[in-house]
Amino acid sequence: MISKRQYHIWQYNLDDIYENDGKLMVNFSEEEAVNTSETLMLYILNEKIKKCKYDYKKEYKKDENGNEIRVKKNIAPIITVETGRSRNEEQTAKLKKLLENGFYINTDPLGHFVFLDNVLSGSQNKECRQIFVYEDYYEKLKEYISLGAEPNKCTVSKNLTRNALTTTDVYLVPVHIKEVGICIIPDCEVPVYEDVNIIKSYTRTEEEEKKYEELMAWIEADKEYYKMIKEASEAVNSVDCKVEKKSKENRQKGTYKTVNQWKDTDRKVKAEELGNPKARIYVDTKSKYYPLYIEEQTDEIGKEEIKEIPITEWSTGLQLFTDENHKCIENVFDGMGIISKELGVTCQII
Repeated sequence: MISKRQYHIWQYNLDDIYENDGKLMVNFSEEEAVNTSETLMLYILNEKIKKCKYDYKKEYKKDENGNEIRVKKNIAPIITVETGRSRNEEQTAKLKKLLENGFYINTDPLGHFVFLDNVLSGSQNKECRQIFVYEDYYEKLKEYISLGAEPNKCTVSKNLTRNALTTTDVYLVPVHIKEVGICIIPDCEVPVYEDVNIIKSYTRTEEEEKKYEELMAWIEADKEYYKMIKEASEAVNSVDCKVEKKSKENRQKGTYKTVNQWKDTDRKVKAEELGNPKARIYVDTKSKYYPLYIEEQTDEIGKEEIKEIPITEWSTGLQLFTDENHKCIENVFDGMGIISKELGVTCQII
């Protein structure tokens, strides 16, 4: 069985970066290298650019306390920096400098890492994690990622996503394409049987159908009422409106109220009176007039008018149903194609 290769890279946060003599720095330690699964980018860096063969041999050493620990091998010159989604002005300025100039690690001589600006995957975007590569390998790696050509015209996000495929987990299988021909592995779909809750249509009884019709009639009447309120508001704001203006000083709050103010006193402006306001008042904060009504234009709000729209089977026409032992198809992994290293090199040259 072929297992995934494991490489080592470094991961830091924006707060780990500090400035020293005008240079951004990070206190780098080989012991902080973290394990990560193989990607095409790591393979390219290790074997195509650094000219190193992958080292499968496991080796151990003793730490300062005498404990046996595994030696970290197959180290890739990549450092990722998680920059975060919310930043203050100081952090934003640091990030700008970081992306433009990169940063240095405290080795002798100083190692310079620069931002790999033509790659951005979905996960990197979600985590706000940027990739930095050792400066000596930057140009060559960019060339490999873009297959030696950058489009003159494209959707930038699509191009970055295409390039980011090199950061996706892969299995590099050491076989010659002529020996296997064209090989396509289909999706691995496995049936799983579970009790599943599903939503399906609900058939109302005769009594429920009547309740539903009453509810729909009430909703339509309510919509029509608020449509008339909007029309009244537009009318008092028209240039040729002749309705008397009331100022804040002479408004007489006990006599003249807006629709909502009458509602607060458990009264409702009659539908037939909405288009006949007795006055209007200008509200500076809203930059508009509001129609005002008197008590004779209102009725008490009855209990039948105070409704809450019920969320039930008869009102929605839907019901929750449990389908026992339902067949669910689980996609364990997506399909894939296999390509030989030789063919990959040929494609790159073309």
